[in-house]
Amino acid sequence: IRSASESNLSIDALLLRLREMGFHIGVVVDEAHHGFGHGTQALDFYSQHLRPEFTLLLTATPDDADAEAFKRAAGFKRLHPITISRMDAVAAGLVKPGVRSIAFVASQDQEAIVDFETTALREGTAMHRAIKAGLQTAGINLVPLMLVQVDSSKDSVERVRGKLLELGFLDDQIAVHTAAEPDGNLLALAVDETKEVLIFKMAVALGFDAPRAFTLVSMRGIVDEDFGTQIVGRIMRVH
Repeated sequence: IRSASESNLSIDALLLRLREMGFHIGVVVDEAHHGFGHGTQALDFYSQHLRPEFTLLLTATPDDADAEAFKRAAGFKRLHPITISRMDAVAAGLVKPGVRSIAFVASQDQEAIVDFETTALREGTAMHRAIKAGLQTAGINLVPLMLVQVDSSKDSVERVRGKLLELGFLDDQIAVHTAAEPDGNLLALAVDETKEVLIFKMAVALGFDAPRAFTLVSMRGIVDEDFGTQIVGRIMRVH
């Protein structure tokens, strides 16, 4: 887009022409909690080439430190924050009122004999099927989706797939999306109700939009609070 062709202006030339015509340029930054980062090509492109008159930063995971860093890097004197609470979104029917969070723990002398993974999958499956039955009873024509986040251990995807098959899922009801096994139809899977389970490691945590996802089973420890919030956010949306 920085290079001109016979059929298209470069974005640099397009911006120049628009400004000559009297237009102002605005930039919308989604997932703005990631920020641009100091000294990155994105920041240089934004501040040296786009040079927008208006910028709108959007994030569901606000981070004041990131916002301050961006403000300094972009040379802003101040930002004008507009905050929408989660309860505002609940009242508008955009997200669920809350989630039920369950952790499986054992005393130190019993940890070695407890299969946490199998237990979590079994209980998650029971919840998934209870929600599926509840939707049917309510006359809602929707098949829910269960998300399963596996750890980084070798063969974790196949191990969990095998356990899900033992729990009664059919092979074609299970989808996988990881860096090693990317699913090019990931967005279509969000509405493909033949799939009831999606196994992933990290890739689904950001931006995956599947409002029929009601249940999350995670075998991965969360180090970053914002990342954990993003993962839980996958099951917070309303169909």
